[in-house]
Amino acid sequence: TASISENKSSEEGSNSTRTFSFISSANGLMNQANSSITDGMSKLQAIKSYQDASRDHVVWQGRSEEERKQQETEFEQDENACKMYMKTAMQSLELFAGITEHVRKPFMSSVLLGRVAVTLMTLLHKMVESQSSIKVDNPEKYHFRPKQMLRLVMLATLNMFDDGGKSGNSSGS
Repeated sequence: TASISENKSSEEGSNSTRTFSFISSANGLMNQANSSITDGMSKLQAIKSYQDASRDHVVWQGRSEEERKQQETEFEQDENACKMYMKTAMQSLELFAGITEHVRKPFMSSVLLGRVAVTLMTLLHKMVESQSSIKVDNPEKYHFRPKQMLRLVMLATLNMFDDGGKSGNSSGS
């Protein structure tokens, strides 16, 4: 009997480790999506500011050569960072939507459910709120695809919808 309870204990520890690992991974994925979108949108705002400023030829030419070169350098850095953030954001959202499509139950746990809801609503809010301040020239250049991002956030949200157990993947305990 000692070996049976040791096996049970070891199995319980294994389940606990898997649960902890899933929760950590899910939190990490949500953090990654949130921070990538936040940082990417911040860079898009900086890019838009530069594009708007450089279009006003009188003001732009009124700046010193050194100031223009510095702003151009910052613009190039913002472009590179934005590309990375937006690509990472899209990958995170695609992964999150894909996981929630096939595995909903763990996200419905008391540990993750509130976090998932807040993250999805925060992402929606950020995308809707900043629409006008991130309209840059050639958004595809920066891997910025707002309609696809919105679709992925909505898909993940719909994947969390409890269908009353019809799918066999309900949130019931």
